[in-house]
Amino acid sequence: MEALDLGGIEIIRASEVFYCRACGSLVTEMDCGHGGEDKRQRFSGTMIRNSIERGSVPDENIMRREVYEAVASYGNPFRGGDV
Repeated sequence: MEALDLGGIEIIRASEVFYCRACGSLVTEMDCGHGGEDKRQRFSGTMIRNSIERGSVPDENIMRREVYEAVASYGNPFRGGDV
C-alpha cells in the first residue's frame, strides 16, 4: 500500500481533546499532566453542533467567536442542503 502524502500534516492519535484550566489551552492527555476533573472542561462534537444549531455560541475556551460566526453564517451547515 502506498503512503498517503498529507502535505506535511502529522496525524496524532489521541483519545480525547479537552480544555485544561491549568494550562489555559486545548490539550490531550499526552500534552498535559494536570489531573483532576476540576481542571478539565470536556466537550464533544455533538455538543458543539447542538450549540451552533440553537444559535448559542460555544464557550470561548472551545471555539473562538469568529469561527462560530463563520460556521453559523451557512445557516444550518450540519443538515445538508443549506450550504
